[in-house]
Amino acid sequence: MVFDTPVYSTPTLSAWLEQCAIAGVEKELAEEIWHDNEGRGIDRWGYWLDYRGNPIRNPIANAKSRAGAMKRKRGGAGSGLNGKSAPEGVWATEKRIEAATKEIERIQSNPANKEPVPGTFDRRLKPEHMARVKSLKASISEMRQRLAGVEVAA
Repeated sequence: MVFDTPVYSTPTLSAWLEQCAIAGVEKELAEEIWHDNEGRGIDRWGYWLDYRGNPIRNPIANAKSRAGAMKRKRGGAGSGLNGKSAPEGVWATEKRIEAATKEIERIQSNPANKEPVPGTFDRRLKPEHMARVKSLKASISEMRQRLAGVEVAA
């Protein structure tokens, strides 16, 4: 005798959000995943189907994985390090310092970024460009301190 009644039922949205909150999945992502899963259909046993048509037997683990992928795809930190991105390596930090230094040189050498100093023949950077240079110099200083192993206070 074969029973064709589902042995599993998909959770309601409120139950899903509660389970995802316990698992550490953000509410907005959990809602999006739930609606996506509900739109795909279920197999004959009552399990949601993934994009390949395979049943999702552990929906919370699937939601955690999908939420991490969605965050990475949208520019956020992945879930691999508890929401923190991996520390930047020495080579990458040196390249960022080099790029910031070149950007400062580019800003300072562009005559369109300068204005005359009243009463003299000198020219200085316009305030908006001076602010950008100061910001870049501060980030270079912070990156150099990080390279030296000095903890930077925020």
